[in-house]
Amino acid sequence: MKIAHTADWHLGKIIFQTKLLQEQTLLLQDFCRSLDAQKPDVLIIAGDVYDRSVPPSEAVDLLDQTLNRIVVDMAIPVLMISGNHDSPERIHFGSSFMRHVGLHVRGKLEGFDQPVTFEDAFGPVDFFLLPYVDPAEVKAYYEDEQIHTHQVAYERLIEQIKPKLSPSGRSVLVTHAFIAGGAESESERPLSVGGSSVVRADVFNDFTFTALGHLHRPQDIVAGKVHYSGSLMKYSFSEALHTKSYSIIELNADGVRVERIPLKPHRDLRTVQGTFDEIIQTGQSDPTAKITFWP
Repeated sequence: MKIAHTADWHLGKIIFQTKLLQEQTLLLQDFCRSLDAQKPDVLIIAGDVYDRSVPPSEAVDLLDQTLNRIVVDMAIPVLMISGNHDSPERIHFGSSFMRHVGLHVRGKLEGFDQPVTFEDAFGPVDFFLLPYVDPAEVKAYYEDEQIHTHQVAYERLIEQIKPKLSPSGRSVLVTHAFIAGGAESESERPLSVGGSSVVRADVFNDFTFTALGHLHRPQDIVAGKVHYSGSLMKYSFSEALHTKSYSIIELNADGVRVERIPLKPHRDLRTVQGTFDEIIQTGQSDPTAKITFWP
């Protein structure tokens, strides 16, 4: 099975009072063209679809247009969860009827242990959609006062999924979390104070593959097993040297192969160093530069 994996679109993002919606629109058009060429069997969007819980209407329209193109025009099923920037209720809305056209959305815990199953030449693949949840939500869900960290929360949630795993089948977990060993950037919102947000990768050992969102640098936590696709765009100066991409995961009978498909921004984010006069001169002579001054 061929799976496209992306996350952290942050639609509606503003950097230093500059709206990125135009750049996001162009990049998602490129992304759709790339998907059309790759022809995956399914697309995963692993959370932080929007940049804030109440997104601007233009961002909602952009998501609507993009999903329509992917699900309806290209007939690629989509599996999408909410991240810590999203409103679970807004992401979850309409999920009960959208699944009938191939858009499988989970913003809340409700039904997280029920797989979405697709089949290929090697048999079924079960996808479990586990959106971002705060430990307090998991504590209330299980009525268990012992749940105080993301690690303990994930242990309880995964324990509920395990009985649904096929011993001989393939399974993919889609979730949004900070996994121990991951490289951070400046644009990720902390999930908690201190180290209570960290989850160990061995929690996911029972899954064939875990597709993650939250960290913006594309990276393997466990090669061929636990993977961050990274964000589609650069959202902080700490990401200036990143090569942004989405991932293609090949689930075959004999293993997993991950390939990163690079995406080139129409207007890049970079750092420029020099004196004030040198920076002004660079902006005047470089057609790709846009220098903005704030009062």
